[in-house]
Amino acid sequence: MFQPAVQENPVSLNAKVPADLFEGDTMLDPKWFVIGVALGAAALAANYDMGLGMAAGVVLAILGGIYLWVRINLAIGQGQPGSNRAQLARRIQTLGNNRREAQAKELGAQSRSERAKRT
Repeated sequence: MFQPAVQENPVSLNAKVPADLFEGDTMLDPKWFVIGVALGAAALAANYDMGLGMAAGVVLAILGGIYLWVRINLAIGQGQPGSNRAQLARRIQTLGNNRREAQAKELGAQSRSERAKRT
């Protein structure tokens, strides 16, 4: 009896790709470098002149507040579709499930036809 080989998908949908290494909230994200340099500059300014350091701290606090406000207001809310990558991953998963179901139906139909030939 001939049975076609069923191929499993060797690609994990949760695997990190090289482009994702510098995205998100990882320690290698460039924003942490920028934040560190800005804090260092504020500390150097405060060491030189306290008034200048306080002004730099206020500017950093305002910029941080604006960043948080934008990040919170532009975040994906509940009920809204996710990122394009998440949609693509769901689509691939659906296609894989459909392919496996079709293969199972085909194998079932082949076994029924073989049983019918035997009788």
